Amino acid sequence: MAVRARRRTRLARAAVAWRHGGEAALATLDGAHMPSPEAEAAACHQLRTVRLPERSAPPRIRRNRGRLQLTGEGVELRWGPDERWYPYRKDRGQWWAAGPPAHDAAEALRGTFAAG
Repeated sequence: MAVRARRRTRLARAAVAWRHGGEAALATLDGAHMPSPEAEAAACHQLRTVRLPERSAPPRIRRNRGRLQLTGEGVELRWGPDERWYPYRKDRGQWWAAGPPAHDAAEALRGTFAAG
């Protein structure tokens, strides 16, 4: 029974990713794509300009295998094979696609909070 539940969750996560970005979004679901150092640095700079709802300071960022995790927010941006950032939210221990991808990391992040 637990195997079926995991399969249904996996399928649901894949369907959500597909709706947000098609094949490239599916590739970000479990894959790790590495941005260039320049693209990652630009994204970190872009994210420093963002103010999250009910927060006065910009998000703290942790870099991890082509992903930029917003510390304490349950949100991360994943670099896709199409050189766009894909937003994800953590829900009950699983990462779910959470908005449309964007070339600009701050835009992808804003889409996450608008969708969430």
